Amino acid sequence: MQLYSGLNVLPVTQKLLAPGAGTRPFRDLLGPLIDSGTLDRVWWLDSRTQDWKFFDPNPELAPFNTLTMVNLAANPPVVLVISVSSQTEFWGQTLYSGSNYVVMR
Repeated sequence: MQLYSGLNVLPVTQKLLAPGAGTRPFRDLLGPLIDSGTLDRVWWLDSRTQDWKFFDPNPELAPFNTLTMVNLAANPPVVLVISVSSQTEFWGQTLYSGSNYVVMR
């Protein structure tokens, strides 16, 4: 997949969603990024409520995380801003240092 300077939207598709599954704990979804230590923070605009929700892997901020569950079968698709500290793989896509816009479907 070719990426260009500026905003790149990375589609993350069926690899995430087992048949019949929709809602997953957010921590499970991001496990590989958390375990690698590269995840800085994730932001999501809930299109239903128009509220921003976030997840930060820092244990000190755990009580403040508002993004705990995510419905990957939602319509419209879930669009996340995933910030990582270094280049890393995420469900078959490359995330680059800084903010990455990811469509979860």
